[in-house]
Amino acid sequence: MGMGIDNSEHIEQLKKLYKGAEMPAFEESLSQTLTPSSAEDVACLHSTESGRGADSETNSENQKHETLPENTGDAPINKTTKPLKSFHPQIKWFQKDDVVVLKIRIRNVKDYKCNYFRDRVIFSAWVGEKFYLADMELQANIIQDDCKCIIKNDEPIITLAKERRESWCSLLKQRNPNVAFDFDHWEECEEESHFSKVVNSKSLSCKVAEVIENSDQTSEDDETESE
Repeated sequence: MGMGIDNSEHIEQLKKLYKGAEMPAFEESLSQTLTPSSAEDVACLHSTESGRGADSETNSENQKHETLPENTGDAPINKTTKPLKSFHPQIKWFQKDDVVVLKIRIRNVKDYKCNYFRDRVIFSAWVGEKFYLADMELQANIIQDDCKCIIKNDEPIITLAKERRESWCSLLKQRNPNVAFDFDHWEECEEESHFSKVVNSKSLSCKVAEVIENSDQTSEDDETESE
């Protein structure tokens, strides 16, 4: 939603907390209890430490050999462990008989990309230092090869080709607060939607039924007068 802020002092505060949690008194008392009282104890301590040092070196070498991955050719090893922070853009959508149009409400877009699947669309783009990502699972299927994404009026516009020429009751299978219907095109959708045609056909049939009923009544009146 764009309401989060970065805390630049976060790491420094963690360092201060770590330093404040150290216990020097405990370390001093521990070093005093481990201090040998005689020369024999000193000799035994040195021999024990040297043995432990040799064992630790051997173990560290074994661990290095075990943990190092095999180099398969010249493929680089990815050392990045920090996940990339992303934002979900605001999206407005409307539909026509054969397509669904998505307006991505971000400007000054660079390095944008849009991947199409039969029931899914993934849009990503950079705006300055912010990375935007929208992974949308559609409630109906689309024709991947006929879909496109262009920049119009400095905003990305995605056009999805419907697999079936039918009205979509929603864009996504699951509700997303960042995705909303574009009511600026409500009249266009009503004019081209199948629902409006059904309503018009129903009203037409009602009018025909009224005309027939009126004609029957007039015929009955004529017969009564003639009698």
